[in-house]
Amino acid sequence: MSIPVIERGRIKMSNKRKLLVSAPTSAVGGNFIKYLGDRYKVVTVGRRESDIIFDFARDTNLKIPGDIDAIVHFAAASDSSSDAAIMEMIQTNIAGVLKVCMAAKRYGVGFVVCISSISAAYPETSEFYSFYSLTKKQMEETAKLYCKKNNIKLCIIRPGQIFGEGYGYEKNQPMLYTMIRNAMENKQISIYGTHDAIRNYIFADNLFKLVEEVIERQAEEMIDAIDPQNYRLSEVAEIIIDKFKSSSEIVFCEEKPDIQDLPVISKPDEMENFFLKWKVPFIGFEKAMGLVSKQWFQK
Repeated sequence: MSIPVIERGRIKMSNKRKLLVSAPTSAVGGNFIKYLGDRYKVVTVGRRESDIIFDFARDTNLKIPGDIDAIVHFAAASDSSSDAAIMEMIQTNIAGVLKVCMAAKRYGVGFVVCISSISAAYPETSEFYSFYSLTKKQMEETAKLYCKKNNIKLCIIRPGQIFGEGYGYEKNQPMLYTMIRNAMENKQISIYGTHDAIRNYIFADNLFKLVEEVIERQAEEMIDAIDPQNYRLSEVAEIIIDKFKSSSEIVFCEEKPDIQDLPVISKPDEMENFFLKWKVPFIGFEKAMGLVSKQWFQK
């Protein structure tokens, strides 16, 4: 029998927890597993390079080991470039989470962590509202209803725009990483329009620390995982130029359409800060970008 150990207000078992983690080949899922190191036993599930091969859009019956303590579900689709892609996104994001929750019920897993997106909170009137926003919101509602009816503990985490030291984040943050590449090459960093838009980036390691804390606490929460500080695009560019020791210039391209502020994050100080609430160590954007620059210089 495992002996409980009290640590920072949470109950931690002396034996390693066994986690089922989806999408290990994604940037976030793969780097989360690396972050965990050997602190947990990890079983992976995904379409390829996984312990369990399972396509969340097409396969139906997810079979998992019977001794899983918690599921951390990262798998998602974001492409909406065609009708077929939209259909796959709906199947992956909405039906996929239902398959995870059903597996939790069948195999006696008492806790599920769903990684959603802050875009699930975007209003329909926003130009950033998309099929991805819609499916993430419906993913949340599907998981909440199923877990409630089947007495499964559920935590939903809504990260902001994720960047990190590992590779693969460029795909989902093209503007940020274009700035980085231009800074590396001392090229001009262009910001479209005249509006200095607000952005909010969450450093991947901060997200991973929060997910681990959630697992240890078995916390049933809806968590907005964002940086407590917003930055204007020009401020983001200035930090990148500084950390990458670049001579790049920042230029507003007035002939281009303005880039708009992201919705929801306009007042991050009014959103519940679980990093502060749970005393989870947090690395601010400027320091985090310094860590990213070291990794890029090693390429």
